[in-house]
Amino acid sequence: MSRRAAAIGLIAGLTLSSCGSGTSDQAVPDRTYDVKLAAMPGAFFPMAPRGSAEATIRVVGARREICWTFGRPSGFTDPTRAEIRLGGPGEYGSLEVALGSRYSPTGCSRQVAARVLGAIVASPQGSYVEIDSRRFPSIGAVRAQL
Repeated sequence: MSRRAAAIGLIAGLTLSSCGSGTSDQAVPDRTYDVKLAAMPGAFFPMAPRGSAEATIRVVGARREICWTFGRPSGFTDPTRAEIRLGGPGEYGSLEVALGSRYSPTGCSRQVAARVLGAIVASPQGSYVEIDSRRFPSIGAVRAQL
């Protein structure tokens, strides 16, 4: 094999080994977040002004899932769905993980992308959990940063 062919093979190998999403190839550690949800102060859209709920959110990295348990919501009725969104305090963010197809006080979302799990674990303050309701469907009745 010529030096040139060997060099091309080495470069191709290095290029292929560096391709990938980083987080998806690495184990995501398990984490548990206990949060108290409430209306966001100064929200541009209405939220449940006296709404509250408690939640435990568990990231189970090896199984690529997020499990949740919500305490009984108060100050609003008819919860319709819950989700984890990307966004800091006071921000409205994009949907990262639907916590079920409709509201359920407990459950697990499976086959969550490793990059999403990794982002949540790396910067939990950059994500928030939200419960929507019939009266507050746009940005949710209550929310809390992880």
